[in-house]
Amino acid sequence: MTFIDTLSEETLSTLMKSGGMMWVVFKPSLQILDASPEFCKWIGYSHSQVIGMTIATITKGDGPLETDISKP
Repeated sequence: MTFIDTLSEETLSTLMKSGGMMWVVFKPSLQILDASPEFCKWIGYSHSQVIGMTIATITKGDGPLETDISKP
């Protein structure tokens, strides 16, 4: 068991919402369900714009996600 497994749902929720971390939650179809303000700022869209987008919408579209992560 890891430390994160010992935290309550409330604690995890608080950490995710106010921890200053960049995160995004996808459906299996890669449609965005939710994202942190930091993630939205990083990709240049508001939270309401991000909800419902897919990974294909926010990637550069020229290869796998690993390629996008490694680009400046």
